[in-house]
Amino acid sequence: MGQLQRILCVAAGLAAASCATCAITVNYTPVHAPAEPMAARAQHTVDLFTSSAPTRAHIDVALLEALAPWATTTTQELFSALRIRAAQAGCDAVVVKDITEDAAYRKTISGTCISYVK
Repeated sequence: MGQLQRILCVAAGLAAASCATCAITVNYTPVHAPAEPMAARAQHTVDLFTSSAPTRAHIDVALLEALAPWATTTTQELFSALRIRAAQAGCDAVVVKDITEDAAYRKTISGTCISYVK
């Protein structure tokens, strides 16, 4: 392996290691007002639905989109980021709509923040 190849390998390794600290971006786009005011809640109290929306009456409050900063970001890490952002907004649940991957294997998970009708 030549000197240039070694330098490139080291640089690639440092870039990958430093990206472990990169933050997952979660976009929150309001679409409907909730029936009642929403308040921040604990992340573990936010339900996560991956196959269909709950049968319980609810309002779609916002669209959520979690974007992975690096190809090594796991689906679980993106689910966690969605739950954190949903909890900050006071959502009762997140309904996952789509999981996509680009040519560089970076994932995007989109979903809906919902508020249960009480």
